[in-house]
Formats: sequence, C-alpha cells, structure tokens
Amino acid sequence: MIAESLTLVYGRITLVGEARPLKGDSALGFSERTRMQPAKRVLFYADTNVLSGHDVMSLAASDAIREYFPAVEIIWLISADNERMLQQLRQKRYIFSFLKSTPRERLLKHPFEVLYSVLANSSKVRRIAPDVVVVAQGVVTLSFLGSIAMRLAGVAHCCYLPMGALASECDSRGDSRLLDRLWRFSYRHTPNFIAIDAEQKRLIAVSNPRADIKIVENYVPRTSISSCERHEARREWQILDSRLVIGVVGRVRFDQKNQDWLVRQLSANAFWKRFLVLFVGDGPDLPQLRQMVRALNLEGQVRMIGWTDRVHALYPALDLLLIPSRAEGVPLVMLEALANRVPVAGSNRDGMKEWLPPEWRFEVGDGEGMKRAVLAATQQDHEEFWRTTAAHLDLIHDRKRFATGFLEAILSFI
Repeated sequence: MIAESLTLVYGRITLVGEARPLKGDSALGFSERTRMQPAKRVLFYADTNVLSGHDVMSLAASDAIREYFPAVEIIWLISADNERMLQQLRQKRYIFSFLKSTPRERLLKHPFEVLYSVLANSSKVRRIAPDVVVVAQGVVTLSFLGSIAMRLAGVAHCCYLPMGALASECDSRGDSRLLDRLWRFSYRHTPNFIAIDAEQKRLIAVSNPRADIKIVENYVPRTSISSCERHEARREWQILDSRLVIGVVGRVRFDQKNQDWLVRQLSANAFWKRFLVLFVGDGPDLPQLRQMVRALNLEGQVRMIGWTDRVHALYPALDLLLIPSRAEGVPLVMLEALANRVPVAGSNRDGMKEWLPPEWRFEVGDGEGMKRAVLAATQQDHEEFWRTTAAHLDLIHDRKRFATGFLEAILSFI
C-alpha cells in the first residue's frame, strides 16, 4: 500500500489524503519514496530545546538514510520548544511528534514530574513501535531520561554523539566532581553507543566497558565548502581592517566551551590586539559574554555575530578557527573549517587530538600555550598536514558512506 502522506498523532500512524495540521499534535507529509511496508522503522529522539551540534548531526544521519534507503521509515520525537529543529523538520517534510519535556533543573526539585515525563514518553514510544531508537546526545546526561524511557518501553536504542567526558572535565568547579557519579551512571546504564572517533569510543569504554560502541565518523557536506574569495567574504561580513581574523564558532556555554576564559585572555595580554575575534553563535551565556566584552573594553577587538545559518560563508574570511573548549567530541565546525582550508587551534582534547597537529593544540586553560598554538597555525607551513587531511575529508564528504555506516550501526543494536 502506498500512502500519499502519513501523520503522527499522539504516537499513532494514520493515513490521510494530504498533510494538514491536526488538533493536538504535528502533521507532516512524508517523502513520496517511502512506502507503507518499510524494512525498518527508526525513531530519532531529541529532547533539548535548542538546535545543537548533536541535533544537526542526527538530522544529517536521518536525511542521508532517507535518501539512500527510502524503505526505512523515519519518525522524530522532539521538544516543542526546539523551534529551529521544528523548522528543519517541517521544511524536510518529516513525520514528527512532541515528547513530554522535562527541564534539567527539575530533575531533583520535582522528581515526580520527571517520572511522569519519562513514563509518558515511554508510553508514546510503545505506540510508535519503532524497531530502534537513536537518542541524540551531546553531554551524556542530555537525553538520558530518553534512554530510560526507551528501556521502559522495551525497545532497542542507542545514544548518538556522547562526548565521553565526565562533568569534572567539562567544568573545573569543585562541585562538578560530585556530578561525575551521575555521568558515570548514565554511561553504565546505556547499553549501546555510536561514537564519532576512536578517542570518544575509548572514553566511553572507560565508564562502561561492557557497552557496544560503534564508530561512525561525522559527515561534512561538500556544500559547507565555500566558493567565495577571501575579499568577498570579508566585504560581506563587513570586516574592513587588516588584522588577522579569528573565529570562535559554537554554542555560548561557559562551562563547556570556555568563552569566558578566552575573553579574559584577550583582555589580559597585548598579544591579542593584533587579532579581530568573531564570536559566532548563541546560547545561555550569550548575555554574560556581551557584558564581559563591554566591561573589559573589548568592543574594538571583539565582534558578536550571534547565531547564523550561513556560517559556511564566513570561513573564507577567517585566518583561524579557535576552539578553547573543555570538552568537544569531534567539533563539526572544526571539520568544516578544515574543509575550507582554515587552520584550527584547539584544546588538546577529544577529536582535536585526532585531527590537529600537536603544535596547533594547547592544554585547557593554558593561555601561553594557546598563544603558541595560534602562532603555529597561522604562520607555519603545514602542506603535508593539508594533504593528509584532504584525503580524510574526502571520505567524510561521502554521504552514501555515512548513510550506510550509520544504518548498519543502528540495526546492529536490534
């Protein structure tokens, strides 16, 4: 049987003549190539209220599978507050439904509300009856409630993109070490993972040696490579002076991304006056970051661009991408920058260890080391590095390879 479209209503799949809103939930038309008798039904679960890197890569995996394996039926279960994700799903005409959200700060304050949300989501998943669920996850505790809901529903699932780090590695405050127990619990009680490189697999295995961990490298579309010339890009972004330009791209979240430390370094050392630093992105700490820039009189040295869906057009304008994060996984922005032949200086963690030369890396919180890495990345010749990196990037530009590897990984968990 061929359906013109499918609508997900309160977890039920219903045939309709055309996609139209139905009271109480979402209504989206499905790809015409999808049939009512799919080989497998895959559910993507994302309960964060903002569009982050792990959501972007989950959506890329979903898109790739739908393109190359149209018999696979794909459904999304998401937070109604994630407006950018909703916009993407509507544009791509996915079936989706809303989960019962639980703000993280209520975990301990309102345990019964948390339990109700987990049970409600578990019930909805049982009605959807997927063969396997992909739980989008950056920090391991994100979407952990989703992992619990999947276990209660009795469905096979995996967590995709966890960083492998512990709380104390993401935030140096003393109380973060107490959270390490919760993070280790999250790792130990998740049976299956998809990691993005060998380093992430190693870190996850430290906390859960019995986990089944598959490696599927990130996919970087060739469309992220800009054809714009340097002078054109600088004119478009109104970069009019002759200083070297550093980009800091990503969620503004101090405990993980370390932007507050970076701004203090910019203020404390005259070395940084030779650079124009662009902060690109939004996040919970963006107001504080703006306030810090004003308080430290850095307006002439720092520009706040905010969130943009055209970051690929910015790369040709940059002399360097800087990643001072405490923990990152394998940053998508790093791969995009390298694909645009923009050097990257980053902290000596996670995916940066796998991709960047030693002289381009620095220890977290080491201001002098960051200076040396920036000088090395902007001044030294690394032609051999660029040759080997280009060959590796050719592999992760392969969308069919990504779709095949991802689908094989998730089906192995059934």
